[in-house]
Amino acid sequence: MPTAFDTLSVELAKKRLPSTPESVKSAVLFRDGDHWQGGAAWTGPTPAAGDTNASEVMTRIQREFVSSNVIAEVVERHMNGAIGREPQWSYAVRRPLLEDEQPTDPEQILIDEAEAAMTSWWDQRNVLGILQESIATAVVHGRAVLRLFIPPAAVDGGVIQRQPTLADALNLIWLDVLAPDQAGVSRDKATMQACGVYVYTNADKKEVAEVTFLDGLDTVVRTLEGEAVTGETRLPLMGHLLMLEITCKPIISLSMQQMQKALNMTLTMLQHNIVISGFVERVLSNAQMPYDEVDDPANAGQKMRVYKPYDIGPGKTTNLVGVPIRDERTKVITGYTNPSVQWRDPSPVTTFIDTDAAIYRRMLNECKQLHALLSGDAVASGESRKQALLDFAMALGPTATAIKQLVRWLLEATLALAAHFAGRPNAFDSLRADVIPRLWLGSLSSEERNFLLAAYEKGAISHDLFLGLIDVEDVDAEKARIAAEQEAKQLQQTRTLAAALATNQARLDSGAASTGLEQPE
Repeated sequence: MPTAFDTLSVELAKKRLPSTPESVKSAVLFRDGDHWQGGAAWTGPTPAAGDTNASEVMTRIQREFVSSNVIAEVVERHMNGAIGREPQWSYAVRRPLLEDEQPTDPEQILIDEAEAAMTSWWDQRNVLGILQESIATAVVHGRAVLRLFIPPAAVDGGVIQRQPTLADALNLIWLDVLAPDQAGVSRDKATMQACGVYVYTNADKKEVAEVTFLDGLDTVVRTLEGEAVTGETRLPLMGHLLMLEITCKPIISLSMQQMQKALNMTLTMLQHNIVISGFVERVLSNAQMPYDEVDDPANAGQKMRVYKPYDIGPGKTTNLVGVPIRDERTKVITGYTNPSVQWRDPSPVTTFIDTDAAIYRRMLNECKQLHALLSGDAVASGESRKQALLDFAMALGPTATAIKQLVRWLLEATLALAAHFAGRPNAFDSLRADVIPRLWLGSLSSEERNFLLAAYEKGAISHDLFLGLIDVEDVDAEKARIAAEQEAKQLQQTRTLAAALATNQARLDSGAASTGLEQPE
């Protein structure tokens, strides 16, 4: 069947990739530790453009340049909050189940096989680490692209041999996070069909494009070199592509970068201020430098002065002599100027410390991470800390949605791909993946746990999110335990009420108690 992507070439495929804004490129450099950026990230004083010593001055500034990577800190904290712990996942039947209905025995056998095989593959491929890398990329770039692939060594003459077991088939499959400027998934505007593109240079130093799209029920993987199609594979993947692009709201905005620059300048000036206070510069006014008179080699019989620095330090006595004042006509010394020594006291260090603290606080507030600062602040109120904690939890919500989408794609596409290589195509099409991200806010006090409980009871956060936020490792197990406790509590209440009714009835039967309905005599 013809598709919107049949005429793609390498150049046309490259045009489907979004360009990376300069602000994002700068944010990546900040995150990776390059805070100088060739001098472009320095916002302090700089020499004039035409200054012949400009390069030397900038080199001296760079030598004293001090930075603190708050951008990397907030990215890591957001990533740890969203996927610092493995998401909880499982397989379930795709068909709707009636209330209290369980999967059939064949369905349960299929579920158990899928979960056992995928759990082993998940651990072997360090999937958690790859997911963390993808989220760290997405919150800086605004998007991240992941790709399932088979290493070239596993392909023999363009053919992948059938594998004896599902586990063997999974051993062929790998997961990777692609560079955002090399890959992307976009939709054709006319048909709204999705197409994944990955452009790279092969071993022969040729530019190659791998594209993946749907053609009916098949997932097509096509390799392009120039205008030619050099390879094509069709796979039954339940409507999934071999690439997925997730999107997140970038947390490293232009204002965050501006504050990072201001923070670095503050720290640099603090360091420079320490140098000035420890190595005081003195300016001598109207004073002669010490000198020795020696024979002038250029003028026989005459003397010349060789000036030398002042000898200062412990146990030294320094004598300042003023500059001679001579009569303009006779050149006779008529007096001496009044010599003096001047120096400037350094700025108070609190100026820079207070500025540093103020900028750091604003950066955390910009990223909804003020709770990290307030947790150790004895001045901040408990309500402020709890509100900041809830702000962080809410900021993680969209990222958690992206994680759910990503893990569901990974579990379903990988399983379908492995089933195809094992000679069992469509064997697991009746299953779907259920995913619950487990967010992490750090160590919570009992007061903060109660605050989250109140937020859940008011409907501000879901039950699953509440259990994830309070460090419950297995949400389903915890829900089952809570349900069992509630059932046991109701049963105990029922038994207590039944015992009380029985006791009261016995007293009535014996005449020891009254119903209050008897007629007076």
